Amino acid sequence: MKNFKIFFLLFLMFSVKIGRAQKVGDAGDYLTAIANAQVEMNSRYMQYMSTAAHLLKQKNAETLRRQVLESITNSQLKTTALPAFAGDNNLRQSSIDYIQLVYNIFNNDFGKIVSMKEIEEQSFNEMQKTILIQEKAAQKLIEASLAVTNATLDFAKKYRVDFTSQRDKLSEKLAVAARLNHYVNEVFLLFYKCNWEDKEINKAIEAKKVNEIEQGRSALLQYAVIGMKVLETMKNYDGDPSLKYSCRETLNFYKQIAQGEIPQLTEFYITEENYNKIKKDFEASAKHTKAEIFAYNAEIKNYNTAVTRYNQVNNFILANRRLVLNNYNSTEKLFLDTHMPHFREKNTKK
Repeated sequence: MKNFKIFFLLFLMFSVKIGRAQKVGDAGDYLTAIANAQVEMNSRYMQYMSTAAHLLKQKNAETLRRQVLESITNSQLKTTALPAFAGDNNLRQSSIDYIQLVYNIFNNDFGKIVSMKEIEEQSFNEMQKTILIQEKAAQKLIEASLAVTNATLDFAKKYRVDFTSQRDKLSEKLAVAARLNHYVNEVFLLFYKCNWEDKEINKAIEAKKVNEIEQGRSALLQYAVIGMKVLETMKNYDGDPSLKYSCRETLNFYKQIAQGEIPQLTEFYITEENYNKIKKDFEASAKHTKAEIFAYNAEIKNYNTAVTRYNQVNNFILANRRLVLNNYNSTEKLFLDTHMPHFREKNTKK
């Protein structure tokens, strides 16, 4: 199963409202110019998040990522072009630092993620590390954003600008998107841990490595049981339990095959190995007694029965795995479609 994931970072923004009050020079206009310099960047970013979440197409995501980078560069140029206000460069510099951080993270971290062709082959630890890196990056962005906010408030107070920090519709959508993706990532890691282990077991099955199958089976059972317990403690997202329930259903399937079906596959490989030894010994001799022939025919019958049972168990696993994984992927997509804010940019200037 190809399960390409894109994880989103959050950068915050604040719109400004300039009221009628005393101000030094054109401080109000300057404050507005600083805020307006980021409008295009924020709009493009939200467009990226919305489109990538709803379409889930790597090609489209990469195209939008490049557009976001371009808009970040434009925002940086606009901010850099502004002079310091009355020799005070604090607000301007904090905005420049913030935009540069946004660019660095989006260009480096996001570029690596979007360009990954085989992200589904990452181990759980690698995937967890990927998410952790992004969450730390998101925290840095939040800290930088707060620094800009504090600089803005200090500027407004210093120059007596009637300033109100308020969330507009776009910033509210960004906040919703960040909370949604954090929730989806939490559920996804529980799913991914079992899914990755299941793939490792399949590799061992193809190689008929009984010890590796057993080790993987034991780990899969443990991960599934722990994951289901974690899901029991998770709250529904805005009253929607669908993603959590779908993940629980998937983990329950992994628990079931770890307890019941996989051991039967292992048992078959042991039976097959014993049968091949008996067959080799039997064919090594040209003459056999009636008793030996009878015993060998009985072994053939037992082996054929085991093959039939193996095929039944294997087909059961394949069919139900396909069912639960399709259900999880469909549920996740619907979950994102339902809760991810839609955003369509209309008149972004380049």
